[in-house]
Amino acid sequence: MRCPHCNSPSIKRHGPRTKNPQSCYCLTCQRTFQTKERSAIFGWIASFLIILGISPIIINQALKLTVTLSNTGDSADAIVILGRGPKKNVDRTLVATELWQAGRAPQVFVSGMTDAPVIIKLGKDMGIPAQHISGERCSQSTWENALFSEILLSTQGIKKILLVTDDAHIARATLTFRGMGFDVVPYPIQSPLFTGQLRSSFRELFGLIFYSMSGKLQKLDPEQDQQERKMAQSKINRWGCSLAPKT
Repeated sequence: MRCPHCNSPSIKRHGPRTKNPQSCYCLTCQRTFQTKERSAIFGWIASFLIILGISPIIINQALKLTVTLSNTGDSADAIVILGRGPKKNVDRTLVATELWQAGRAPQVFVSGMTDAPVIIKLGKDMGIPAQHISGERCSQSTWENALFSEILLSTQGIKKILLVTDDAHIARATLTFRGMGFDVVPYPIQSPLFTGQLRSSFRELFGLIFYSMSGKLQKLDPEQDQQERKMAQSKINRWGCSLAPKT
């Protein structure tokens, strides 16, 4: 900081640095003046808030890069689409349709309570034959996506899947489906930079922490696995969760 009168750097401050505006005295021209210069503490606070804001994005991008290294263009037994709200249904249906048309997998399976029926209809409208697209409409979380998908797809001998979801979600989704026993080829859909990315990254970071602490990123012990499958199968039978393909 320099004196506004003589441009001298020989300045003496009066009062604490956190006070704003601040009274200053020039030792060269011996004049007093006021400054609205922000103190260092506000700079540190601003820097901390910026780091706090972008760190979940950086962490999630690093995890996404780690899990997507296995996407080498291989074919799979099925394409699995995860529902993530009505705004994202068209994009993921379009991607899955293109993957199916490219011969990456013979079947498309959609998981999500409210999104599955909508995406299945969209898939048929985009050219996927009815006998090649199915799903389930009972799951309400990523872990339930994996559990219900495994129960319904294992009866068809499906183990290797192309997993389609948004890039913020792909790390947690991939780890959860792998914990359920799937051989997962992640296929993230790119989101526009910073369009809702901060909120999604915070959500996924806390989701990963919770899933890790609750054991949902690894295979369950036999007793717990049997209990969860029994409850899920009961829900499937009672609610008619399976959206089986029509021949």
